[in-house]
Amino acid sequence: MVATTHRPASETGTAEHRLHRPRLEALLTAAGRARAIAVYGPAGAGKTTLVWDWLARSPEAGAVVSVDCADLGPDRPVDLATHAGGRTGPVTVVLDGVEAVPDASLRAQVDRFVADRPSARVVLVGRHGPGSDGAWTGNPIYPVAVDAADLAFTSAETAELALSRGLDLSPAAVHGVFAVTGGWVAGLVIALDAMAGLPRHREPDVDQLLRAGAGLDEYVWHDVLGELTPDARDAVRLASVAESVNADLFAALTGRPDGAALLAGLARNGAFATRVGRYSEWFRYHRLWRTALYTALVNDDPVLAHRLHRVAGAWYTVHGQPGEALRQAIAGHDHPLAARLARTQADAIRHSPARTVATATTAPAAPAPWPPSSPWPPPDDAALGSAWQALCRGEPDAARRAVDTVARPSYGSVLCVRAMIELQQGHLDRAGRLAARTRAVLHREGVTGSHDEGWALLVLSGVARLRGCPQPAHHYLDELLVEVWPGTPALLANATFHRIEVLRQQGGHGPALVALERLIAEEADLEVLPAWAPRAMRIQLLLSEGLLHDAQRRWEADAQLFPPVVADLGAATLLLAHRPAGRADPRVDELLRPYLAGPTGCLPHDVDVRLVLAHAAQRLGDTAASAGLLREAREIAARERLWYPFTVDRGLPRLADTAPDRSAVPAVLTVAETDVLRMLVGFMTVAEVAAALRISPNTVKTHTSAIYHKLGVHRRRDAIRRARELGLL
Repeated sequence: MVATTHRPASETGTAEHRLHRPRLEALLTAAGRARAIAVYGPAGAGKTTLVWDWLARSPEAGAVVSVDCADLGPDRPVDLATHAGGRTGPVTVVLDGVEAVPDASLRAQVDRFVADRPSARVVLVGRHGPGSDGAWTGNPIYPVAVDAADLAFTSAETAELALSRGLDLSPAAVHGVFAVTGGWVAGLVIALDAMAGLPRHREPDVDQLLRAGAGLDEYVWHDVLGELTPDARDAVRLASVAESVNADLFAALTGRPDGAALLAGLARNGAFATRVGRYSEWFRYHRLWRTALYTALVNDDPVLAHRLHRVAGAWYTVHGQPGEALRQAIAGHDHPLAARLARTQADAIRHSPARTVATATTAPAAPAPWPPSSPWPPPDDAALGSAWQALCRGEPDAARRAVDTVARPSYGSVLCVRAMIELQQGHLDRAGRLAARTRAVLHREGVTGSHDEGWALLVLSGVARLRGCPQPAHHYLDELLVEVWPGTPALLANATFHRIEVLRQQGGHGPALVALERLIAEEADLEVLPAWAPRAMRIQLLLSEGLLHDAQRRWEADAQLFPPVVADLGAATLLLAHRPAGRADPRVDELLRPYLAGPTGCLPHDVDVRLVLAHAAQRLGDTAASAGLLREAREIAARERLWYPFTVDRGLPRLADTAPDRSAVPAVLTVAETDVLRMLVGFMTVAEVAAALRISPNTVKTHTSAIYHKLGVHRRRDAIRRARELGLL
């Protein structure tokens, strides 16, 4: 029951079967200053392994005592003083499996223990906090340092894990595995182990992995849902015919009136189920777990599965969701209902955000839970189609004129197109609000996996990237892969391009160029919004890598594809790059001066024009003109808190006064602290910052305290002012 070794035998494994995860260890280290922290997550999330790896590297851990709470009972309660023994030096007590502790009064004991022992620390590890009686009424006793969202692998970590296990998978395969598993550690290990047996020339069939549920039905039934009573587990299995459920639909499918409490319990800490939206009454299951249950249900009792689909179809019909009703009717072989819906609700079905169009004509007798995707936008919607084409050309004004003629301005796809328009024009606040509203409209109806939400997530990623927040940008892109899989080629191509943009922003010009060349070679760049953007970025990356002649050649081949301002910016940059230091070509002014007369229609382009002209003025020794142009660029960027123009170059030397002077910074901020600092500018609440960065509120508070200490301030307003003075924002 109690051990003092730094790693339990069950957690021991070869190094190649684990992945060192510095970002999580940093969260634990920051939270560990509180001396009592919690690590909560679902079964198979790697909680115990993470904690022991962290303690093995922590110089403050001291003697480590492990207590398996599952071995305790009413006659053997948790007694921290006894478990710690007579040790007088630093000691860390790891309480593993705290969900098995029935008494929530453990908090008082932990408080007394760390108060009496200044050198002691307690780490609680489990699916949730103690005090639950099986009806999910207990509450976590400490702010969670690392939760299910943190424990989930990112797509980048998935690629690293595959390589550590000897699998050199293509980016598409990595993204597919990540999307199917949602980054769940045990699912990733199972999927990668299955792929390890494939011939090297064969790409894994990720779709087949999903359809089969990866053979996880027994694991999900006994381990993931092990805390539930048998009848509650059976209810969860019956409800797996629906992609998302609320309490009323859950009751219709299972006959249980306690669906709300059961679903809320499952959703605690993002375990088996999660809320579709923060305030939504709808829940969705973890994709791979739900598929495992659904596959087992269809195999064990196909007649029951068909009946449940028919019940769901009737429920969706009554509740005004004909698209989902049609999908369920087809899956349940309810041909009369399907025919009636197709005849009377054709327009509503065609415009439904759920993926129903292809299913209505091609659904198999026993369909997989995720049918083929419908096209986006609806093919017969002329206004949205015109707006989409204008966005592809990089003409947001034309797209706005087209979308203004749509009769249903609150329709999800319309909101999504408007968000894309605002993003292309650099209006980041409006773009973010419209994307959030798109998701809210979908979440209100319990819609999951729609392409509208995918585009909304893409907009949110773009906003975060343009504001210099790479971590949230990656989170939104990872969420896109998980929520909308498989997506349309356009959606996936744009997600790839956004990742390359973030990589470029972080200074990875060489890797970004390699990835961009692959995107263009596969002709996926034709799906990017706007379609000329990858080729314009390629010229800038070639200049950044010092490949001047290649950049010139590419510009001569592609210049006719660019809009005038982009073509002129490229030409001016090449003219400057060809000239030695101290000289500038007068043609730069001829090309770009006209754009100073008025806005170009794209705020980033307005900034870029002034930056390139500032370079030219500095080359000629006109420091006053250069400083004035830089000041104008900053003022324009400040309107939308645009960050990237001053940190991502165009292949030109950095201007002297665009590089922030960090010499006065008392201590260098970490990447995580910098991300939190940028969120503080918008005066977001702690909860909002935590949600945006996908970290716990406790971690936000820890980073904020560290920021205040390093900047020598005591409140947010002063931290923002000081950060601006130091060039950190």
